[in-house]
Order: sequence, then structure tokens, then C-alpha cells
Amino acid sequence: MDIKKILQQLEGRRLEFKKELPSTSDLAKTIVSFANDAGGILYVGIKDTPREVVGVPEDDILKIEEQISNLIFDNCYPHIIPEISIINVEDKFVLKVQIYKGSNLPYYLKSKGKIKGTFIRVGSSNREATAEILAELERHRRNISFDSELIFEKAFSEIKIDSFKTFYKEKVKEELADVLAYAFLLAEKYGFDVKEILMEKIKKNGEKYPVEKAKGTAKKYNEL
Repeated sequence: MDIKKILQQLEGRRLEFKKELPSTSDLAKTIVSFANDAGGILYVGIKDTPREVVGVPEDDILKIEEQISNLIFDNCYPHIIPEISIINVEDKFVLKVQIYKGSNLPYYLKSKGKIKGTFIRVGSSNREATAEILAELERHRRNISFDSELIFEKAFSEIKIDSFKTFYKEKVKEELADVLAYAFLLAEKYGFDVKEILMEKIKKNGEKYPVEKAKGTAKKYNEL
């Protein structure tokens, strides 16, 4: 996106402006918040209110770029690799720090640890993650949903087997209905007699897997 259009945008979930290099704590919170969410861009050298390009002194720009890299490396965990570039805006130098969405969630401040040091982006601010959000970030890292998470502290006496059986049976019925509906549609499309092709398949399986050889074994037909 053109920098002029970016300058017209409000700070938000993925965008932040700083007149000068923020404190170590503020910078680290913004970086981990971006990494824990959808990523984001921090511009150093642009005042937010009122919006004004003040720039970074040319003599200091490389030193500040290195400072940002070191601050992120020293204060954020797991490691976050920023993409830092120097851009010219209105004949002034501005540092663009781009952070991509991380895959090794959650990211947090080393000094505070995972429980107190994990931050997320809420609008244009950084907020400490609650226990629920922290758990959700952990699930994202493991690529599992809330419903599929194991709950080891659940007592066996609290588990309602009958309710689970009813629920599972209902889900199986729904899935089976989908499979059968699709199978019958295919049979109709190609003019197959369902009973006839089913009997043919049973006959072929009987020839490939004779009972006297296949019973009690999981071997393939060519291994019997």
C-alpha cells in the first residue's frame, strides 16, 4: 500500500506509529502482540497525534535499526525475526518494522514469563492475555480446536457416558447420511444398480480374502 494512504489510516490492530523509538517494554509488548495476532507494522519516525512525519535523524538511523533488532531478540520469546526497512517519506527517513503472524504461539516477554508476559492486540492497544486467550493461543500452535482438547483433570465420575453415546450416535448418523446420499447420487448418475454392485463387491472380496486364509489377520490379499 502507498505510504500516503497508510498515513491517512488510524492506528489499529495491525498498525502503529511512533515519533521515536519507544521504551524497551512498550516496543516488546507491541512486537509480541503483533506476532500473537495477525502480524502488524510499526513505523518509527511518524507522530500519531496529530499525524506528522518527523523522521529519524540520518546519522542515527542504522544505530536505531540495530537497537530494534537487539531489543526484539533480547526481550521476546520464542524468537521473532522482524523485517526492518528504511523508507523515505516527505524527504525524511522512517523505519518500517514489519512483524508477521507467528506459528510458535504464544509469544511473550522473557522478563515476565508466559503467564504474565503474553500480550495481544486489542484495537490499537496491547493487552495482557487472559488465561482463556493464552489457552487458545496454545491450541492454535498445536492446530487443535477447543472441542478436541483433552481435559486430564476431569474426574471419571463426571463423565456422562450415556450422553456421549447419544451424541456420538447422532453424529455418526449425520455423517452416514451424507455418505449414502452422495453414493446414491453417483449410482443414479452412472445407472448402477446399488444392490447388484454391492453383491459384486462382496463376491470379489470373498475371492481375494478366503475365510480360511484371511480370518484373524490384517494382511493384504497378496500377502496371504
